[in-house]
Amino acid sequence: MHCISCGHEISTDAKFCTKCGHNMSEGTETAATTQIPSIDEQTGDPRDVGWSNEHVEKSKETALNYWAFVKDILKSPSKRELNDHQHHFVFGYISIVLVSLFYGLGFYFYWKESLGFGGETAFLKTFFESFLSVGLEALFSVVSIFLVTRFLFKAPSLTFHHILGRYGALITIPVVCSIAFFLLAMIGMTSLSGILRSLTSLLLLIVTVITLLSYKDKAKAAFDPIYAVALIVLANVIYTRVQSELLFGDFLGGTFGNLLSF
Repeated sequence: MHCISCGHEISTDAKFCTKCGHNMSEGTETAATTQIPSIDEQTGDPRDVGWSNEHVEKSKETALNYWAFVKDILKSPSKRELNDHQHHFVFGYISIVLVSLFYGLGFYFYWKESLGFGGETAFLKTFFESFLSVGLEALFSVVSIFLVTRFLFKAPSLTFHHILGRYGALITIPVVCSIAFFLLAMIGMTSLSGILRSLTSLLLLIVTVITLLSYKDKAKAAFDPIYAVALIVLANVIYTRVQSELLFGDFLGGTFGNLLSF
């Protein structure tokens, strides 16, 4: 037996080390009081696993509901958007993310084929900047509609999420168009994908206008909807130009701004 403090060899029944005087009973007590980790400590709290499974199931349910939501809208967009519900704002966020995602991916492949650039740096810069640009533009449109309906139409009962739900229903068509743009750009069909790119941008603006006009019957103020549309379009064009300069600078410059403001 050896002392746990200095390593000196001592007898097995010794209570103290004959060299350094260390109390050997302390080591025994420490070893005896050392606890073996419980099953929960070794494998994790089962509640954490349950929490994870619960969120997976909720995600699956949301995905299935969104898919049913999309199919329903594509059958009759105008009728469906007028029968929207406020809780559909979640689908609005999903649609904005999807149109931004596929537009960003399609934009990268479109520019890669058109200008012949590539590489990781070009992808990160082109994709993420166009992704942010389209997403922020969509959110800006919803905010603009909300402000117009609240302060010009004098319709305080309309919430931001209510407007986002209706906007999210109509934006489903641009989502489909952006997916087609991405697929055609990926296989190198630049001419046709360019048309779909411009069509996606145009549809986003049209969706903004239609969403705004769908609330004209709720207006309590005598503010002409035509002026509201002109104000929304002007705000979007200005925002797009400013955003393109701030996000893209000299990389894409005014070219990308022209594409978005098509």
